[in-house]
Amino acid sequence: MKKILFVIFLSMLLISCKKEVTDLQSSYFTRFYGDPLDDIASDVELTADGGYAFAATTQRSLPRVDTDVMLITTDKFGFQNSETMYFGGLGNEKCNGLIVVSDGYVLTGTSNSGDADSIFLIKFGTDGLLNWRSSWEKAGQGNDIALIDNQIVICGYSLDPGNFDKQYPLLSFFDMQGSLTNLFPPKSDGYFTSILKRGTDVFGFGVLLGKTSNPDLFIAGDGSDIYDFPLSGNETSARIISGRNGGFFIIGTTDPIGSGFSQIVVKKVDNQFAEDLTFNANPIGLDADFRGVDIQEMEDGSIAVLGDKTLSKDSDIVLYILNPDGTTRSSKIYGKTGNQSATALKLTLDGGLVILGNNQQEKTNSMITLIKTDKEGNIWE
Repeated sequence: MKKILFVIFLSMLLISCKKEVTDLQSSYFTRFYGDPLDDIASDVELTADGGYAFAATTQRSLPRVDTDVMLITTDKFGFQNSETMYFGGLGNEKCNGLIVVSDGYVLTGTSNSGDADSIFLIKFGTDGLLNWRSSWEKAGQGNDIALIDNQIVICGYSLDPGNFDKQYPLLSFFDMQGSLTNLFPPKSDGYFTSILKRGTDVFGFGVLLGKTSNPDLFIAGDGSDIYDFPLSGNETSARIISGRNGGFFIIGTTDPIGSGFSQIVVKKVDNQFAEDLTFNANPIGLDADFRGVDIQEMEDGSIAVLGDKTLSKDSDIVLYILNPDGTTRSSKIYGKTGNQSATALKLTLDGGLVILGNNQQEKTNSMITLIKTDKEGNIWE
């Protein structure tokens, strides 16, 4: 009898330990993905089962020098679910944005496999097969993608056919089969970098972030209403998100006049785009170049700020956790020797964070890295 009870106790203990290890594995991990040649990550989204889907641009084989788009899905532990999905032709395909829909994944970017550069939109089914492709012979680039009111919306820029040095903001609407339904004409020169994917749609279809020909960040409604946020120096915008209590957060990069080094800049604005707060997420005067990449607001009102820093020839991924008043609560650096760069940041179902980036050790090709952390950016050491 004692022997039977011991066996039952041991079995329960093993089951308990297995669950504890499993929970830890989903809360903290760092994993690498990709083909033998260079892979450059572009965007990551959560899937319905708590896993991850991320898109990248890849050079699949030598002696080819062209690139294709690839899509990888994983479970919540970061283990790949199925075969990698690819899309490409004889030229270069570059992926910039990804959304998860009920029956698959939609990606946007730029292709030059035809006679001219074109912005593409493709959909993979959950079975890994390419469902459809939509493109139009328009030189330019799709920078971000959103699903709003059952429409797929792409923002980016188009190029002047007579002068490829001149860019115009691009905003295009598609139905769920990839057919173009509406195209907003440009109102000024510049480009869009980000479209609000979730939260308040104060303009009916979303809020856009971009840059004009002058060095000011701007937010635009339909491409005609422009709100400038001038700083001392040259700014570039990266991402806009909605605040949990209204308003918006914006992240970008600024190069203050006379400093010699770029800095991450974060702005908080209200629903009328009046500035509530502006702060730098890295110390002014630090002898390194910082780049703002992505931003998320957590349930407690703190702000997770993702970027990277370059010092000499090496770069690292950086993550700052900011208090609601903009003061820095903690900071993390991910990287060793070589170059690590940040691409995207998302909140996870357990209240933590997932970081998508690139990792290139000395004399090796670039690989995709997925880093799962807790809400403070801690990883399993």
